[in-house]
Amino acid sequence: MRRRLALLFSLTVKTRKVSISSLALSLTCCAPSTGYQQFVSKSPRYYLQVADACDKLAAQASTDLASAHRLAGTDSSLPELVRDLHPDYVLIGTNGVGMRIGVGRGSYWIGWSSNPMDATLWELEASVEGSRRTVFSQRKFSASNRKLSDQ
Repeated sequence: MRRRLALLFSLTVKTRKVSISSLALSLTCCAPSTGYQQFVSKSPRYYLQVADACDKLAAQASTDLASAHRLAGTDSSLPELVRDLHPDYVLIGTNGVGMRIGVGRGSYWIGWSSNPMDATLWELEASVEGSRRTVFSQRKFSASNRKLSDQ
């Protein structure tokens, strides 16, 4: 009888270890990456600096490009603040900037672009699988959209 109880107890303990390990693995796989969590918890001042760096990149983009161009995340022409995010690559266009941070399941996307419903509202968004968060927004008025609002 003792032998049966010992064997049953041993099997129960092993099964619980497997179940706990499986639960920990599934929670780890489905949770947003640490880098994403750190990025979305920064200060508004930091986000303003990221937005300014993106604006500088977009301003340098040639207006005759039909589409965005892609730079490696280590490209020396990128502002230091952008390189410090360790992007895999950065897409730069005249209407915004996007960057992929990391690769695989732990990767996330940072984008700076105008809101499709309001061209004067620019938003810095962070996206990870299944989640998108606007972390900063700013009104930007250019000569062209001032003329539209005056009419």
